[in-house]
Amino acid sequence: MAGEVRRHQIANRVAVQLNYLNAGPRHGEGVCRTCFGATTSPWYQHCYQCEKIQRRAHGLLADLVVPITYRNGHEGQHSRDLRMYKKNPASEAARKNLAVLFRDFCVRHIRCVKKTAGVASFTHVAFVPSTKNPGQAHPLQTLLAPTVRSLRRIDLGVNRDVSPGAREFHQEWFLLDEIPDPGRRPPSSSSTTRG
Repeated sequence: MAGEVRRHQIANRVAVQLNYLNAGPRHGEGVCRTCFGATTSPWYQHCYQCEKIQRRAHGLLADLVVPITYRNGHEGQHSRDLRMYKKNPASEAARKNLAVLFRDFCVRHIRCVKKTAGVASFTHVAFVPSTKNPGQAHPLQTLLAPTVRSLRRIDLGVNRDVSPGAREFHQEWFLLDEIPDPGRRPPSSSSTTRG
C-alpha cells in the first residue's frame, strides 16, 4: 500500500476511529448464529439471507463469520471509508483507516478467532474477487495483502457463466484450480501487490 502506515501511527489512527465504529452483536436471541445479523424472529437460528443461502447451497453454510465492525446505515465516517477505499482514485485516508483497523483487530483478537475456529494457526488466505471486474485485484486484496503476506494465498477465479449483477447466492460463482501446499513458503514480500 502506498504510504505504508508506520507502527507508531496505528494506535493513534485506531483511537480516532473508535467514536464511529459499531461493535458487532453477540450470539443470543434474535441474532443469526452465522453472520450475527438480526433474525426475523427470536426462535430462528439464522437470518433470512443465511437461511436462503443454506437452502441454495444444499445445507452448506459458513462455519465461522467474524465481523470486525458494523457500519451504521449509510452515514458517518466509517460508512464513508467503506465507500471511498474502492473509488478510483481512492481516498488514501480511507484506505489507511481500514488497513490499521484490520491490523489492530488481528493483534487484539486473532487468538480468540483461532480458538473459536479450533485451529492452532492459519495457513491460507483467499480474497473474494470482484465479479464486476474479473481479472483485476479487488481493492480489499490490495489493502490487506501486506498484513497477511505470511499466509499461502488461494487464488479464486470468477465463473463468467454467472451474471456479475446477480444478487442471489451461486455455489459455482467462484473457481478454484488448486489449494497451495501449506508447507511451501509464500512468495517474497517484494512480490506483494501494493496499491
